[in-house]
Amino acid sequence: MKKKADVSKHKEPDADPYPGSLVVVLIALIATVYALLPLPPELLYKWVVPQWFTYSFAVIYTVIVTQFILIQHISRWFDKKYQWEGRILKRMIVQVLTGWSSLAGVSVPISWFWFRYLDADEQSIRYAYNAFMFKNISDSAAILNAVYLLLSFYGHYQRSGIKKEQKNTPIPVYPNDLLLFNSATKTETRVPVSDIAYICLVNKRTLVLRQNDGSSLIFWDKLENIKSHLDPNRFCKVNRTCIVGRHAIINWSRCADRGIILNLSTPPDEPVKVSRDRVAEVISWIKSRAEVSSS
Repeated sequence: MKKKADVSKHKEPDADPYPGSLVVVLIALIATVYALLPLPPELLYKWVVPQWFTYSFAVIYTVIVTQFILIQHISRWFDKKYQWEGRILKRMIVQVLTGWSSLAGVSVPISWFWFRYLDADEQSIRYAYNAFMFKNISDSAAILNAVYLLLSFYGHYQRSGIKKEQKNTPIPVYPNDLLLFNSATKTETRVPVSDIAYICLVNKRTLVLRQNDGSSLIFWDKLENIKSHLDPNRFCKVNRTCIVGRHAIINWSRCADRGIILNLSTPPDEPVKVSRDRVAEVISWIKSRAEVSSS
């Protein structure tokens, strides 16, 4: 009889479609310069940047970065609150209205504070606190909201593809018993997998299987072939010559060369050593809490 192997649950890969901090900073810089176009010729050759440009750049850049940060939080919250499945129209309406009004509503007091703090007026700053600034704020809020709505939908589409691919991936199946062939006696022995403590290669294709009760079986096979029939949640090839069951490991001790020696419940004839290049992998496997289906 065979059973379905209990493998660890798939962890959904990061399918967050929104840009990272560095990308946001770069886009904000480009958008700020674009908002200030056309730039006067003196900026291209003067070392001293005019005050109007400094003030304008500070205000617009702050507003755009704030809008980016806010729309990312809003979009991620909507991704959890309003799923796209069966609620596409509601999700679009809610984000279009809420996203735009939130961005514009927050940007207005920020720009007002900046102009008040800088004590700027229309003589000292090119883009004063007027209708032109309000239009820029409204336009950028609408554009960012639309872009993040599209990114959110793309992220949903990407995650759906990942889930579909995982769903269609066949689950490995592992046997409850191993059928072992002894070349010396020309006999086959059936051993329950749950009784196996470890299997070690002793001579080319000659393997020794030690059971939990301390008894041993000698059989003829390839170690890699045996490994392919064992659930990787329960058994691990800890070195080139030995496969060990998780349940058989009591603890481990460090070696001078930074490797480890596994202390097993069924003592082996020779120490089971893990080389230093595999120590992290083996210890992580030992400590993992993957649940295994009962035999």
